[in-house]
Amino acid sequence: MEENPLVIPAVLTRESALAVRDDVASRLDRGERRIELDLSGVDRADSFGVAALLESYELTKDRGGELVISHVSEELSELFAFF
Repeated sequence: MEENPLVIPAVLTRESALAVRDDVASRLDRGERRIELDLSGVDRADSFGVAALLESYELTKDRGGELVISHVSEELSELFAFF
């Protein structure tokens, strides 16, 4: 069962990323195993937001799922690479 991608808010902070993590956990609880995070709308991100978003990756991996991150800007790619 695959749902629509999770669209990440324009401003990626620790709080918004933790809300995404909770949504990812909910989808995993419902049996979804492949979850896509759409970052096309992200205008700004801080390091805490990226670090917290990576918690979603670890959570999904630990529960046997796959987290796909799509539409990552060059700026965000550099921030992800830092972590």
